[in-house]
Amino acid sequence: MSKITRRAWTLGLLACMALTAQAQDKPPLKILVGFPPGGSADVLARMVADALKDDFSPIVVDNKPGAGGRIALNMVKAAKPDGQTVIVLPSGPMVLFPHVYKKLDYDAVRDFTPISQIARFQFGVVAGPASGVKSVGEMIAKAKAKPGASSYGTPGSGTLPHFMGVLMEQSSGVQLNHVPFQGGAPANNALLGGHIDFKFDVVSETAELHRSGKVRVIAVTGSKRDTQVPEVPTLKESGVDMEATA
Repeated sequence: MSKITRRAWTLGLLACMALTAQAQDKPPLKILVGFPPGGSADVLARMVADALKDDFSPIVVDNKPGAGGRIALNMVKAAKPDGQTVIVLPSGPMVLFPHVYKKLDYDAVRDFTPISQIARFQFGVVAGPASGVKSVGEMIAKAKAKPGASSYGTPGSGTLPHFMGVLMEQSSGVQLNHVPFQGGAPANNALLGGHIDFKFDVVSETAELHRSGKVRVIAVTGSKRDTQVPEVPTLKESGVDMEATA
């Protein structure tokens, strides 16, 4: 090895060592999710992380479920404002919660910087094996026969699916029993286990379970049918004048 080659190799090695040290010293980009693993927000966060991996390294997706996403939001608020802590969440905590809760630990406008909308989706009305119903009409008839006996799960109190349940009660003249969970995945487990009769949640949370016959999506909430479950009618097609997307 010549002196020039050896010197170039040594300088290159030192440069690599310096870059490695810098990479190790750099804090990770932390993407917080206010819901458990396996739900739609979690899946979207991991898709974002994968898309950003060439520009930000390392990246950590951190699930902090509870309170409809408010726990994770408060963690973002408390984080150092250096752009290394972000959150992926549905619109409810920013748009609905300021009008639902008398006191929040955050200001949706002042405390955060919005970056981008990632996805738009509609919701499903899902019947579990314990419900014994196959349509919205049967769901309403069952709820009218025994007011308050039919239970439905959502990703949390004050979330848009919770509002959907309330709107269905008002528009159909029925009384349902709301059961909040920390996210869509725990609600699915309760639905499969027969602990609740129905669930209101994004279609993607339950589409695979619907296709396998374990649960039944009896209606979707958009203006058009969802391509994931094209055989399922909209609420309006089912006689309920309601529409919701997020």
